[in-house]
Amino acid sequence: MKAPWSKDNEQKLFRALSGPNNSIKSRYDAEKFLFNQSTAKKSSERYISWMIALSILSSESDKVYTNLLQLVSNYEMLLDSKLNDRLNDPLSALSDDTKHQIQNDLNRTIKFFNELATSSNLPNTKKSGAVLRASRILALLQLSDNSFRYLQGYERYVFVCYLISVLFTTENDLPDIVAEASAYYLSSKMIELSGAAQILSNSSLLEQHFHKLDEKLVNINASLMNHLTFSQQSSINFALRWELLLFAEEHNYHGLVLIWDRIIARRQMIHQYIESLILAHFAQLPETRLNNVQHFKEWNIKQLLDDAEKYASQHSYFHWSKALMVAITVGAVSLVKLIH
Repeated sequence: MKAPWSKDNEQKLFRALSGPNNSIKSRYDAEKFLFNQSTAKKSSERYISWMIALSILSSESDKVYTNLLQLVSNYEMLLDSKLNDRLNDPLSALSDDTKHQIQNDLNRTIKFFNELATSSNLPNTKKSGAVLRASRILALLQLSDNSFRYLQGYERYVFVCYLISVLFTTENDLPDIVAEASAYYLSSKMIELSGAAQILSNSSLLEQHFHKLDEKLVNINASLMNHLTFSQQSSINFALRWELLLFAEEHNYHGLVLIWDRIIARRQMIHQYIESLILAHFAQLPETRLNNVQHFKEWNIKQLLDDAEKYASQHSYFHWSKALMVAITVGAVSLVKLIH
């Protein structure tokens, strides 16, 4: 399966990555973009920023063009080696159980993709084929990595990453295979970043995690948390979905990409930052029933990001203070030993 790499396509790709319309020329530019809260950010620059920040593309401007060409070529070779004559039925290469699970999830959540695509102004002609491309990506993730095990929700990561990628290729009139290949690499990174498999791997630790979260949510909104506790509910009934999907189902396109921009920017402290986003979302919930909590969508995105940064900084300060106290204590003990 070879992309139609004409000279014209090569020139378009070079202009998209290195031309004057793209201001992302370095890792610094990419990180700066990710912290920007504007809803008017360019789709192409978001794609490039994600690819650079997640170390998929080189941050050196003179290498990014050949780097992406090579990634697409590598993806095409992966398609040929793993799927070969199953390109139009990629899930048939998987076990029956995995195949049916992915098929059912994709058929159910294509509505999720279409709604995001519509709010992003992706042309209708580019929406078709999303399920097939997502199927190929998920099949390859399963076939090319022995440690990868599909979990429900991974299809949303693929749909979001494909949307980010196809917006880039559409804006720059590039072959769709570039979007598919890019979404493969982005999905792998985002799924790994989410830690979803680790979250669900130990039920005892999962219970402890949300018990501790309940205690923190009481400090955010004691009345609502007490109401939920009285109803024999806890944060696991709503925040587990937030955490596993990185809030993908809670926002429209514009809110979701801003949150994922910031999650990628805060990837070095991902667990603390996700918790901070949970606290920020909980702070905006009305005092209502669990069913309404689970379906609440009237978020103030700017306030969410501001509050998440505030909670994250408090978390960092707490741990920095503990580290400082340990250092002071160790230093004092060492000094006493030295004196004596």
